[in-house]
Amino acid sequence: MENRFTRSDIVALLSEVASEYTAKGGPPVSVVIYGGASVTLRHDFRKTTHDIDYALLEPSSLFEDCVASVGQRHDLFPRWMHSMPQISETPRYRENFRRHMEPLTGFFTGTDSTVSFSAQDDAWLLVHSFYFFRRYKRDAENILGILQEERPRGRFLSVEELRRTIQEVYGEDTRCSWEGEALLAALGPDADLSSLLALHKRRMEYYKGLYEFLYGFLRLKCSKSRDDAEKIVLWESVSWRTEADIRDSLAEHGVSLSPRITGHFARQLFSPVYIPMQT
Repeated sequence: MENRFTRSDIVALLSEVASEYTAKGGPPVSVVIYGGASVTLRHDFRKTTHDIDYALLEPSSLFEDCVASVGQRHDLFPRWMHSMPQISETPRYRENFRRHMEPLTGFFTGTDSTVSFSAQDDAWLLVHSFYFFRRYKRDAENILGILQEERPRGRFLSVEELRRTIQEVYGEDTRCSWEGEALLAALGPDADLSSLLALHKRRMEYYKGLYEFLYGFLRLKCSKSRDDAEKIVLWESVSWRTEADIRDSLAEHGVSLSPRITGHFARQLFSPVYIPMQT
């Protein structure tokens, strides 16, 4: 069953990891929380997250061991808290990732200072969600929820300002996923954010169920590795726009489906009810 971590759950679990790390004599370490956990900690519209994404600014196998230990103690699934080193270490992300960090103040007052926690700021969270926009996840909710909270404060008011933010965070030549670009175009100052949010919540639930079915189906069909099914569904499908895209992507993994089955998936994936980014 999928975990549902609230803000208080996240704080309690991170505090427990930090306490165990300190008790084992670990040196100072900086931990950056990003993704859904960061949104849940920083914004009221997001109540839960199913995992805690983090990056270590200093490599630490001991910290990772403490994460595993706390997860086992609470009977959490293995990737309940997981690190993606490429987020903070590869040249594409390293500088901008570190430039858009903010200390998580007021959450961990009772913990030792050996472990310092930060989170990605709103600009980075918005850009990350636009860039990797995944229809089966909560990227649209993150974008629209942040805008609902921040536009009354005078931030991210126009498409032009949002695009400048994307270029500032990821570079001037950045192009978001096609669905991210489509949603961006609908976010003028007069956009009805509440209606868009309601639409995208329905859309996410539709695609979540569809992609779960697709993953199970492809696990049976992938001849090289079952990991291929995860790669296809979680990443390659983000760029699919036509039935030919589906066929080409599957062929690279040795999967051949009849035109009838491929056409069926295309009709479901590109449902005209949910493809539009605006009402």
